[in-house]
Amino acid sequence: MPLFHIHILSPLFGLLTNVVVQLSRCRHGNNRGLLRSVFEGFVSGYATVLAIEVAYCVSTKGDLVECVGQITLSTITYVALGYGYFHFINLGETARRVRILRELWESQDGLSVDELLMRYSASEIFGIRLQRMINNEQLELRNGRYYIGKSVMLYMAKAMVMMKLILLKKRGEFEQQL
Repeated sequence: MPLFHIHILSPLFGLLTNVVVQLSRCRHGNNRGLLRSVFEGFVSGYATVLAIEVAYCVSTKGDLVECVGQITLSTITYVALGYGYFHFINLGETARRVRILRELWESQDGLSVDELLMRYSASEIFGIRLQRMINNEQLELRNGRYYIGKSVMLYMAKAMVMMKLILLKKRGEFEQQL
């Protein structure tokens, strides 16, 4: 495949690298956590995009402005693909909603709130989620109180709030526009 075609497809090669690295880290990464595997996959994919784009710029001896433009376009495209992949993975994390819907669909007589609560104990789910956050070092438990740990999610949440403020002029879904 000529370098030009590889250059055009660099965001897709980056996404492929992202998926392969993320899945291998998740399966063989010594239980370092899903979020870390997603981050490592994303960074590896972006390194692939940059390597392809720099190789293309060097081989064509393109001018600096053109190369920066190509790298910027490929970066934006890759980030959009990576964002979509992140949310595809996130669907698996929110599988409880899908499972509830599937169980309701399979139940001919429907399910009552009590039947649903028997299957999905809020305190049990909350406890599992807290323990997962402690294991991932997102939270710390000291003297019976929780504190923020090394939380990449906190930075991601802050970035999402900033993006919502810029794009939607509000902090969250339930807030009126500013």
